[in-house]
Amino acid sequence: MRSSTRIRLIKPADAAPIAAHRVRDVEAYRPWEPGPASRLLHA
Repeated sequence: MRSSTRIRLIKPADAAPIAAHRVRDVEAYRPWEPGPASRLLHA
């Protein structure tokens, strides 16, 4: 059985579909996103 998944470098034309995917799935990605910048800047 052949897989249809390919790995390649992204191109400028990929920006809009990638951005749309990130916006659509923002809640799914939330656990891996960094917190607010202010939290990162304080020791």
